[in-house]
Amino acid sequence: EIASETQTLLSQVKAIESAVVAITRSSQGLAAAIDEAASIASQNRTSSEGMMALNSEMVTSLDAVSAVVEENTAATEQMAASSTEVTGSIESIASVSEENSAAVEEVSASAEEVSAQIEELASNAHNLGEMANTLKAVVAQFKVSEAEPVPSPSSPTRTVAVRAAQPVWAR
Repeated sequence: EIASETQTLLSQVKAIESAVVAITRSSQGLAAAIDEAASIASQNRTSSEGMMALNSEMVTSLDAVSAVVEENTAATEQMAASSTEVTGSIESIASVSEENSAAVEEVSASAEEVSAQIEELASNAHNLGEMANTLKAVVAQFKVSEAEPVPSPSSPTRTVAVRAAQPVWAR
């Protein structure tokens, strides 16, 4: 009976030793798993910090892009306003051009009128020249006598003797 109890105790000791070995191995595996989990947690913390920094950079970049979009919007609005001003200026220039065109037409009509009047004056001057030549020819047919003095306006009683001269074409 002692031998059987010893055998039982030895079997139990062996079972306990096996359990201790198994627990030791399990605890070593558990320790390795805990170390691996700690390493992964550290990597996750590092990655999270990197992602937070990247997120902060993205927010800064988005702010910069928003500022550029606002500037572009303002520039577009200014260009639209300038375009409206240019359109107004072009319409004003077109209006002034129409007024100038009307004035040029008036000046042209006046110039044509003046030209016609100048032609009429030239014709009249030519006619007067011809009349003067004719009158000169008619007057040349008469001679004033030198013996008689020409009356002055203050003495109306004097007379002038005029005799017909020989016509110019008869000489």
